[in-house]
Amino acid sequence: MRARFILGIVGAAAAALTLAAGAGAGPVQTRMPFTEPFDNPCTGEALVATGTLVVTSDITLGTDGKTHIHSNVRFDGTSATAPVSHHKYVVQEQTLDGENSDGDAAPSTTHFKVKIHWVRTGEDGALIDDDDFYDWFHIHMTVNANGVPTSVNMDTEDDVCR
Repeated sequence: MRARFILGIVGAAAAALTLAAGAGAGPVQTRMPFTEPFDNPCTGEALVATGTLVVTSDITLGTDGKTHIHSNVRFDGTSATAPVSHHKYVVQEQTLDGENSDGDAAPSTTHFKVKIHWVRTGEDGALIDDDDFYDWFHIHMTVNANGVPTSVNMDTEDDVCR
C-alpha cells in the first residue's frame, strides 16, 4: 500500500527528528536507506522502492527561551522496480515539507506535505495510459502544551494516475 510506504517513511523521519533533537543545537542531517514494497495504484503492479531518506533538522533557541526544531525531508536516488515485469520507475519530482515545533514537541504544529511523481522508464507501449502516478498527501497535526493532539488531519488526492 502506498499509504503504508509513505507513512513508514514519515515515521522514520520523525524518529530521525527525535534523534536530532537530542544531539544538541545546530543543523543535523540524517540519511537512512530504505527498501519498501508497495503497489502502483493505477495498474496494480507490485513494486519495490529503494532510495535514501534524508532528514535535515535545524535546532535553534528562540527568544521565548524554548528550543525550536525545523526539519525538511527529501528522497535521494529513489526508484522502484516491479519484480515480475521488471519495469522501473523513477521519481521525477518531489515536494516534501517537514515540521516546526518546540524541543519537547508540546506545543507543536506538524505539516508533512508530500507529492512524489513516479514515472515508468523504458515505455514499450504495453501500457498505453496511466502507468505513471503520484503519491500526494498532506498530514497536519497540532499538539497543545499538555502534549494532547488537538487537530489531526490527513488529505489525499484521488486522481493520481497520469
